[in-house]
Amino acid sequence: MTHDPFQYYRRSLRQRKYSFSRGGIHFVTICTHNRECMLGEVVESEMRLNEYGTIAREEWLHTEVARPNVLIDEFIIMPNHIHAIIVLTGGLLGEKRRGTTSSYGSAAGRPEAQVPDSIDGVMQQFRRNTTRRINSMRSTPGALVWQDDQYERAIRNAYTLERLRGHIADNPATWDRDENNPASRHAPTD
Repeated sequence: MTHDPFQYYRRSLRQRKYSFSRGGIHFVTICTHNRECMLGEVVESEMRLNEYGTIAREEWLHTEVARPNVLIDEFIIMPNHIHAIIVLTGGLLGEKRRGTTSSYGSAAGRPEAQVPDSIDGVMQQFRRNTTRRINSMRSTPGALVWQDDQYERAIRNAYTLERLRGHIADNPATWDRDENNPASRHAPTD
C-alpha cells in the first residue's frame, strides 16, 4: 500500500507566523480525549467540578508556582475542556530556564532538562501532571485524558483581552449551545 502524505493531514490550530515561545498574553483551549465530559457538570449555568476537575484546577493553579515566568489570568474548567488566558512574562526572546530534575536526572549522569517557558511547555506539563493524577485515581495507567493538541491564540490588544475574559466568564451560562458540548446541536460531528 502506498503512503499518501495528505490522507491524514490535519490543519494546524496555531496562528501562522507567530512564535508562541515569545512573551505576551495568550488564549488557550484544551479538550479532554474524545471530548469526554469527565471534569464535572454545568448545573443552572454554574460549573461544578468533580474530583477530576478539582485535580485539573489544582494543577492549573500550580503552573504559576512551577513556572515563575508564567501568570494565570482568567480561566474556566468546563466538563470537557478548559479555556484560559496565560501571560508569559519572561523569556521574551525564547530564553530557557532550568526545569525540575526528574528521577533519572543528574544522578544518572544526564543533564537536567531545559524546559522553555512556552505555551507548549506549559500545556505539556499540565497534561502530564493531570493525566498522571487522574489515571492514578481511576486506576487506569496509560489511559488518555487530553487531546494531543490545543487551540492557541496570541492576544494583541486590550479589546480582545476583555472580550476573551468575558467569553471565559460566560462559558457555563452558554454551555447548552457550546460547540464543545456533545449534547449541543452545534457540536462537531466526527
